[in-house]
Amino acid sequence: MQMVGSLSIDMIIMDIELPGLDGYETTMLFREALCDHWVPIIFVTGNSSDESVLKAIDAGGDDYLVKPVSQTLLQAKIIAMQRIADMQANLHELNRKLSEQSETDPLTGLSNRRYFNLRAVDQFETARRMALSVAIMMMDIDQFKVYNDNYGHLQGDSCLQQVSRVLKSVVRRTTDLVARFGGEEFIIMLQDCDAKGAQMIADEIMAAIDQAAIPHEYSAVSDHVTLSIGVCVIVPDRNLVELQDCIKIADEQLYKAKNRGRAQAVIEQSNKMKTTLIVSREPETIKSIGKVLNSKSIIITSSDQEECNEIITQVHPDIVICDIRPETGIVPDDLSLLMAPDRQSDFIVVELSSGAQKSYPDQNSLLSDSHMLSI
Repeated sequence: MQMVGSLSIDMIIMDIELPGLDGYETTMLFREALCDHWVPIIFVTGNSSDESVLKAIDAGGDDYLVKPVSQTLLQAKIIAMQRIADMQANLHELNRKLSEQSETDPLTGLSNRRYFNLRAVDQFETARRMALSVAIMMMDIDQFKVYNDNYGHLQGDSCLQQVSRVLKSVVRRTTDLVARFGGEEFIIMLQDCDAKGAQMIADEIMAAIDQAAIPHEYSAVSDHVTLSIGVCVIVPDRNLVELQDCIKIADEQLYKAKNRGRAQAVIEQSNKMKTTLIVSREPETIKSIGKVLNSKSIIITSSDQEECNEIITQVHPDIVICDIRPETGIVPDDLSLLMAPDRQSDFIVVELSSGAQKSYPDQNSLLSDSHMLSI
């Protein structure tokens, strides 16, 4: 079994009668160890029963020969199996290339938009679980249409390739993603990156683009190609903020950068918003209040007394909203930590009746119907 993992094996000739494990069990272990890598296994044994043949094939064997086996027949079987193995290897390589092509932009060699969307969602959910800061950067080449109109589309393709090489040279961590989003637009996702780190990467990108000095004499910004960059930095909350929300914010910042004269980065640190803890045992209450505050706060929710106390002591939310109804409410044990002199927190108790759930169209109506104690 150790040889299977350490050697490149092209074919296995298997007997049934073996010391220790029999040939059937050994074949099943081989198949498990080889996983998706197919190696032909031929049983050569003196047992000619139909039951033995079926058992060998079910265990993972590919052919079954009964002793004595002529040298010519065995050689023919080996040639046939090698032919199948070669076809399998060619098919595996073709599938690898097709998979790579489906994930890669053919012009720039960067990941394409489809692959970015698949990977970024997973990365975003990892950040949500681990409470990591994420930076989404949207960028495009300033006045690229003017570039194409004057230098031609072939030179425009070369420009896109040069910019892509710059981006790959700056963004090197395996956890980060760089992709061509479409046309002259690119997107980057930086995992575990705060606003300071995002600004540093944006500065490095723009400095590297300046150093590349790709001529653009028709630009109103510079005599060489420049980039405008929009950035959203956020720590994803547990329920409401999604990846597409962050991409939208980054895109909005990109347009701000363009409106301010291009060749610059504009960063929106969304986690500067107040952190709000919503406490209730009723999911609908959490959902309805969370929707109202979604654009105003980073939402943290809790439906467990012990978890609620832990959040207050470790996260120190700016606002705590408690559902205090007897059947669904939770009141944290220790709110004194929110009363520290350096805290500017509010303790908001949302008193909801035991009857029908109330609807709050906006934040003001929610807070006006609540009892607010400034702490």
